[in-house]
Amino acid sequence: MGFTDLIELNDNLILKKENKLYFMFQDSGEFIQMDLPELLIKAFFATDETLYIYDGEFLHKYQIKII
Repeated sequence: MGFTDLIELNDNLILKKENKLYFMFQDSGEFIQMDLPELLIKAFFATDETLYIYDGEFLHKYQIKII
């Protein structure tokens, strides 16, 4: 599948592939590309329902809405 990094969030996964992030629902295994602005993703992590992306210069913060 080619994912290069992953984190866990509420029993689901957020995966990185080619500078894009994907959300994977654990119960269905379905992957959904996250709708984010074009950013260089050097590192990312999540707490509660907040996603943080570090681009090498700034830390960007996004609210995750799981539907």
